Amino acid sequence: MKIQYVSGVQPTSHDYASSKWCLEELVKIIEHKEAGQQIVIPIFYHVDPSDVRHQKYIYKEAFTHHEQKLKDNMQNLQIWRSVLKKTVNLSGYHPSNFQDESELINAIVENVLRKLEDNIPIVLGS
Repeated sequence: MKIQYVSGVQPTSHDYASSKWCLEELVKIIEHKEAGQQIVIPIFYHVDPSDVRHQKYIYKEAFTHHEQKLKDNMQNLQIWRSVLKKTVNLSGYHPSNFQDESELINAIVENVLRKLEDNIPIVLGS
């Protein structure tokens, strides 16, 4: 598998789901992941992953707003909902599982380095 890059996805800020641009980028990120071209590591910072999965609270509000604006293009809404659910089902990080932010950052860096080491071909000199 040829990995082009590693991506940390943050469906985390209060504005993430309200941004069509962010949701479209997430669609592309998940497409690359499913094609085996990208490793995706979700980081749930200042959001509960179950709120994303079930699109509750701020995510529900954002999608209600999108529904009103995009009445003629409900297909995009279904795609966005789907990629959010796919993202939240990936193994990722939630700060509540760590004592402090530095521990979270260290865990993320170690994970990314491990994934890169697993996917970088080793070329031996002659």
